[in-house]
Amino acid sequence: MPRSRTRLRALALPLCVAAPLGVVVVLNSLIRPRMAEALGGTRVSHFTNYRSADGWWGFTEPVRTSHPVATQFLGFSDGSIAMSGIAVAVLACAALLVSDRMRQPRARKRG
Repeated sequence: MPRSRTRLRALALPLCVAAPLGVVVVLNSLIRPRMAEALGGTRVSHFTNYRSADGWWGFTEPVRTSHPVATQFLGFSDGSIAMSGIAVAVLACAALLVSDRMRQPRARKRG
């Protein structure tokens, strides 16, 4: 395997984890609050224990009927968005490991 390909391969696993989680952080901290403020939403928080809270956005009925997709997306909790990002990261890592396992027998047969 060429040296540059080996370097890219070494970055694949951290990128499988960092990319989905980075997207989730940007969604929960920047994009969703700005979308909700533009639509006039109110933040709803649910405290799960003394250290953690989960939140989502609530909207009035006229806003929900005029923007059904956006309000549905903003109605998901921050925790559910984060868990979906973790699930994508796990699936990406599993796919990477399976592809490595499938590639190894071919390399052994050649050698």
